[in-house]
Amino acid sequence: MILKRMADGKANIDTIAGDLHMSRQTLFRQLKAESTSFQTILDETRKALAADYLLERQFTFLDIAFMLG
Repeated sequence: MILKRMADGKANIDTIAGDLHMSRQTLFRQLKAESTSFQTILDETRKALAADYLLERQFTFLDIAFMLG
């Protein structure tokens, strides 16, 4: 879900919470109960994608930075 929203530039907690049919606060509480946060998950997703893109050697650093926001 985050990957899809990253592609359309709407990877934020409000949009993802809406996609999950819950309020922002409910998502926040559920993530906190799992000892994580939306920002942590988003950062980890970006990091994993950046590593994949670098391994592919198909994109420049600038391209990767642009794609990942």
